[in-house]
Amino acid sequence: MDASTALVCPDRLFSDNLQLQIIGVMRETDHVEVNPCKGSTAPESETAMSKSDTNEPKPKAKPIGETISTDRAWQIGRRIYVHCAYESKLGAQLREIGANWDREQRRLWVGSGKRDKVIPLVQAADARVQAVEDIKKQGRWVRVPYEATEIRAEVKKLDGVFDGDRKAWAMPDEASFTAIKDLLTQRQERIDAEQRAAEEKRQKQRQAEREAERAHAEAQRADRRERLLAESSRIPTGESAEHRVISTRVMNKAIAWSEALPLGKLVELDDGRRGIVVDRKVWFTGSEFASSVCWHAETHDEAHWDFAYTLALVEPTEQENADDAERATTLADAAALHQLVDEVARSDQGQLSGEFSTIPDQQRAGEIRCTYGTVGRHNGGRLILTTAGDLVYQHPGYYDDYQRTQRTLNGGDLVDRARALIERGPRTRVHIDQMYYDYEVIVTTPGAEPETSRDTAATDDSVGPADTSGADQVPEAASAAGRAALELVANALGAEKGLVARLATAVDHNKDTIEEFSDEDRFLSARRGVEVTLVRHDFMLPDGQVITLWAVDDAEWEVYEDADADSTTTVYLDEDEGRARWRGQVAEHQDNPPRAHHPEFDEDDEFSEDDDCPGLDVPHCDQCGTTTAAGGWMAASLGRACDIDCYDAMADAPGDHAIQHHRR
Repeated sequence: MDASTALVCPDRLFSDNLQLQIIGVMRETDHVEVNPCKGSTAPESETAMSKSDTNEPKPKAKPIGETISTDRAWQIGRRIYVHCAYESKLGAQLREIGANWDREQRRLWVGSGKRDKVIPLVQAADARVQAVEDIKKQGRWVRVPYEATEIRAEVKKLDGVFDGDRKAWAMPDEASFTAIKDLLTQRQERIDAEQRAAEEKRQKQRQAEREAERAHAEAQRADRRERLLAESSRIPTGESAEHRVISTRVMNKAIAWSEALPLGKLVELDDGRRGIVVDRKVWFTGSEFASSVCWHAETHDEAHWDFAYTLALVEPTEQENADDAERATTLADAAALHQLVDEVARSDQGQLSGEFSTIPDQQRAGEIRCTYGTVGRHNGGRLILTTAGDLVYQHPGYYDDYQRTQRTLNGGDLVDRARALIERGPRTRVHIDQMYYDYEVIVTTPGAEPETSRDTAATDDSVGPADTSGADQVPEAASAAGRAALELVANALGAEKGLVARLATAVDHNKDTIEEFSDEDRFLSARRGVEVTLVRHDFMLPDGQVITLWAVDDAEWEVYEDADADSTTTVYLDEDEGRARWRGQVAEHQDNPPRAHHPEFDEDDEFSEDDDCPGLDVPHCDQCGTTTAAGGWMAASLGRACDIDCYDAMADAPGDHAIQHHRR
């Protein structure tokens, strides 16, 4: 009975599932007659196999030949199993001779009667495998790109072997290996040549585009230059000049551009030439590049904004020529004063002394005073021309010993030059030579008040020392030095009335800033500024004695209020006490910084467009103008923001406050 056939009893019906279960237990070699009425009888072979599965060992694989390993092909019972890929050449050959697939063994098998046909097929397959391994061991590997289909076809034609792990082909001999390498080299050379040609074409195209852009930009600049010169009504010289301005102000790019000089503005260079701004550039330089790539004497290593202007030079007007001539005369006069004072200070002529002599005003024909410095001002000495024709040079000394020097010249070229400079009249001059030097020329006429270019009180020694017999009487001073002394001594601690009376008779006054402290950071954290200075005041009495006072000035002010609103001055007779007071005031300000002030919100808690800008030195929102930010300041794309709403408002446009107050 066939395995797919089942007998059905007419007296009793079986379900399809039961029939499938009965069929499923049948084997190919079993012949079972099923009578549903009487039951089924198991074949003897099945019974024997069941016993063997439980009691007897499984049959062992037997070799099918002396040269064939049991890992490759073996025999179990009447079946010969072969280990090979189903789609391999050996698998196809086995199927041609009637091989079947065993699902349990997962191998192809044929009956043992076809042993003579199987053995040569397996041996040929092993020979092919060994040949492939031999080719691989020779090491003639080539990698063929996926796109090189023609070369890959040639490799197959030359019996090349592909290794899936290496992703490469092994060639069987040197000739085929060389042929494929040559084909790959030629292909790569063609690809390189094509890429070079394409790159050259792209470069030429980009170069042509850049040249066209430069030509277009140059034409635009030329047209703009002509238009701006025509609007200025100035006569161009045909020359150009570059002008660079550096700024360390804290601002964003939008504010920086608004602070740049406008196109068409007339600019005067340091050498006196004038030009119209026809082009401008603005960029930011960080501290890293500022210390090396973009260093400026004005900023050193600080981050800064660079403003670069291109100027079209123009002819000066008659008024400008007159102004230039006057300025040149002023600069020459300042240089002459500076050279005279410097030569007298370095001269070894005349009499040298370590103390200052008292020279009354009626014995003075004139005086040249010098102060210098970049941040603070320092006393650079003075030249006094007497009516007798002597030139007296007095210098208070330098930090920190302040040893005085006085040199008296009785004639010569230096005296004549000093007389000529003083006879030109009272004036002030500024000379720049690594630092700023300020010179003041004072002319004294016998019997009259000294003529100065500044609002300086006259001196008059005709009035003697004030009468200090009264306990509460304040002496009157006749000279400017005496009045300055009385003003200071009013704030002195421990000043005796006798000392006050003597200071009122002072005929000369020199002052020098010894220590200085300023807190500029307070402009960023609040709206107040702080400056504490220690100033040395030397007052010369008629008898030649010098009295020194040490003044500590402590100034703290509102940015928009009177600068001297909170200024206090304390004067000491002892230097150590003055220095101690200065250090104490500095420490107090450093330990107690002011709170951030927000006046705009004191009354209505709302910033109005009519409110004034707090100033670029005070951090404030470029959208609403507030000077406080609860969560900290935010850097928007086009300005500083106090909160997320203002941040979003300046994402693609400058803030409302910046447009109203920061732009020109």
